[in-house]
Amino acid sequence: MTLETTWNSYSLNQTVELQELAIALFAKTLDPKLAQPDFFQFSGIIPQDWQLQSNPVLNDNLAQFNFENGVNILAQPRTISFFEALGREKSKPLEVPSVARRYINKLPHVDYQALSINPKTIVSFPNQKDGARKYGAEALLSPKLARVLDRAPTRASIGVVYELQRCQLQLSINEVNVQKPDGSLVPALLFSGNFNYSIAGETANDKYTRLEQCLDNWQTDLDTFRELVQTHFLGESDSIFPPEMM
Repeated sequence: MTLETTWNSYSLNQTVELQELAIALFAKTLDPKLAQPDFFQFSGIIPQDWQLQSNPVLNDNLAQFNFENGVNILAQPRTISFFEALGREKSKPLEVPSVARRYINKLPHVDYQALSINPKTIVSFPNQKDGARKYGAEALLSPKLARVLDRAPTRASIGVVYELQRCQLQLSINEVNVQKPDGSLVPALLFSGNFNYSIAGETANDKYTRLEQCLDNWQTDLDTFRELVQTHFLGESDSIFPPEMM
């Protein structure tokens, strides 16, 4: 039985949609107290016409502000992350990669240590109460792992690490519940990818060039994530460990 056969048996009228793209920067000197909405707009990192969705959260250890267009910024000690909710409009260009690039262009002398490109997608099972659990336990796990001591797992949680040529990819799959507008909960599987890049170089200029090159991989990483989830976990392939990605 292929994964596609098993998937189709569980997921009638399922919803598969990319939900979010996040880009995170890591550096010892990143201070959330310096991440202010006014600085982002006056410096040109954020366009002047972007409107805040709500009042920002600002304190010594956290800065968080969300914009009406779906772009969110979260700063914590040594980390700043740029998030963007992804809808169904395929032609709409993503803003987060450009925001992250403008940020490093304005702050080129920060000693960045790492960059992470993190897509997420949710696969929901609106018509099957146990669809997410069954698919996670019976399709993604081997039969031996799915039934230990004649008991099926109560919740699916899977982690896989791929050593790609350009970076390391950590993929996790977890059973979640998605809340609908009417308050009801729909069972789903959350696929989370983390493409992790280390930023190294002999000089500050070398490290900055490396950072820009890694950031330029966001589209390739997004395509790789989509291909991995759609083809190797939800599609026709029998293997969830494609050899070309190892």
